[in-house]
Amino acid sequence: MRRWSSSNEGFLLVNCVSFLRNRHRTGSGNSCQVCCKTLITATGETISYKTLIIATGARALKLEEFGVAGSDAENVCYSCDIADANKLVTAMQSCAGGSAVVIGGGYIGMECAASLVINKINVTMVFPEAHCMPRLFTPKIANYYEEYYMDKGIKFVKGTVLTSFDVDSDRKVKAANLRDGTRLPVDMVLGIGIRPNQLVRKSTYNGKGRNQS
Repeated sequence: MRRWSSSNEGFLLVNCVSFLRNRHRTGSGNSCQVCCKTLITATGETISYKTLIIATGARALKLEEFGVAGSDAENVCYSCDIADANKLVTAMQSCAGGSAVVIGGGYIGMECAASLVINKINVTMVFPEAHCMPRLFTPKIANYYEEYYMDKGIKFVKGTVLTSFDVDSDRKVKAANLRDGTRLPVDMVLGIGIRPNQLVRKSTYNGKGRNQS
């Protein structure tokens, strides 16, 4: 990933894009005047707009949000930012030849499972749906990909969810326990999923544009 530099800002200026630093909207004094199409920043500055795009990004969906005990263990990883990626790489390097459980059967989960197998790690994917990538694939297409993955050694446990971990004294997960009673011995766990950052509070504005803060 490239660092942000003055050359990036120069590109924006040439293309008529203003890049404003430290204009975040935090605190109770900020508002979004929808009817007037204006934003009031934390510094009190008013910015007019024609079209407003709220692009606040996302964060990793943590397993503890589903009430999974032991999800803060050392070898539980996520895939959302660079810090997550660095931790994931370290975990992969430390358990070559071991076993990993991937929680989630979406696109990122499938990609991560493939990367783990390439790095000589035995993978089991766990998700509650009837097949992988249910929002995109029909059962027939999903079956094609699942068979391809199984040929590479990846296992699928479908129709159930993770409920808890067995964690040792070193704060490392040793097994993943599923709702259907299955216990999967593991050397690392990868949780998949994101939740949008809700930096703009619903109380900040309403459809009529009146500030509600």
